[in-house]
Amino acid sequence: MPKSLALTGAGRKARDDAICHAYEAGASLRDLGERFGLTQPRIAQILRDNRVDVRPAIRIRKPMFEIVLARADNELLRDIAAREGCTAPSISDRLKRIGATEKNVKAIKRLKPHQLEAYRAALDDFRLPHADALELAREETLP
Repeated sequence: MPKSLALTGAGRKARDDAICHAYEAGASLRDLGERFGLTQPRIAQILRDNRVDVRPAIRIRKPMFEIVLARADNELLRDIAAREGCTAPSISDRLKRIGATEKNVKAIKRLKPHQLEAYRAALDDFRLPHADALELAREETLP
């Protein structure tokens, strides 16, 4: 940041106070970083410097079944990402983490409805990798 744009003294104090008040009112580190043009670690540092407890990051694991199903239907990563509120690379990474590839996601199209439900449960409820969830679903038979 050029020296002429750097905040000093009262300006920095006012900014830091605004950050602390907004955070205590429920704003996230990301929101504050975007609003004030700072990184999330810098926002956290400002909060700690002002004796504000930083909330632990909460990672919500979103269900993967709908994402895998969309890929099996040839939906583009960018369209899935827009619907999920994230980026295409993050969708790609999530698919890779569970072992879902372009070739093997097509296999779920051959599952019967009760097998699809078993696959969804294995993938989302039990958090099994794609191949294990698929194998379990294929073994699912109606009495």
